Amino acid sequence: VICLCLTYPAFSLLQAIGKAQLPVYLMLPALAVKLAGNLLLVPKYGVTGAGISTSLCYAVILTGALLALRRALGEPLQLRRFLLPQSFSALACASAAWVVYSRMIGSFPQRIAFLCAAGAGGAVYLGTLLLVRLDECVVCSS
Repeated sequence: VICLCLTYPAFSLLQAIGKAQLPVYLMLPALAVKLAGNLLLVPKYGVTGAGISTSLCYAVILTGALLALRRALGEPLQLRRFLLPQSFSALACASAAWVVYSRMIGSFPQRIAFLCAAGAGGAVYLGTLLLVRLDECVVCSS
């Protein structure tokens, strides 16, 4: 899902710089990966194999889109600056959700524990993302 979510903005950037045809060309090798993955993995792993081949397909698309963007822009992409705050926030979110769920599951019904864990994870994600972004803005402006 991560590669899929990052593919859409990359495709939008390619379209914005006049390279609207590139996403279609990038999907051709990804289609081959998806087909090969389905043929190899689905008979052995079933639905899980289909999910793996889909993830590989989107990884190929994202890699191609990022390489095409770099080539078209003529300068390196600042991926670390873009991905680091989200990765940190996602780790904090997962940790908060796990802690809340593990503490509540013995005392509350599973549905309530899940909802509280999801809420806590979402709040921590937004909070840490906001803090990281604010810190980045302060650093950039000084």
